[in-house]
Amino acid sequence: MSSEKIVPPPVKWAQRTDLLYVDIAAECKDIDFKFTEDSMNFKGVDSSSNQKYEVTLNFYNKINPDNILTKNNSR
Repeated sequence: MSSEKIVPPPVKWAQRTDLLYVDIAAECKDIDFKFTEDSMNFKGVDSSSNQKYEVTLNFYNKINPDNILTKNNSR
């Protein structure tokens, strides 16, 4: 019985009182983002290797999860 290892993707993250920036540097399919007031969870599967990724970030300050803009720059 084999189990697939889930690893965190490469992430750049910056937060100011008025702005949150997160860059996840992985070419993924099956992308799933979940935002709350104080955290973000990302899950995805690498498009070429099928490596599973998951990461949770806990924010310094609360955000408005209804005011999120996401952008997918897949190649």
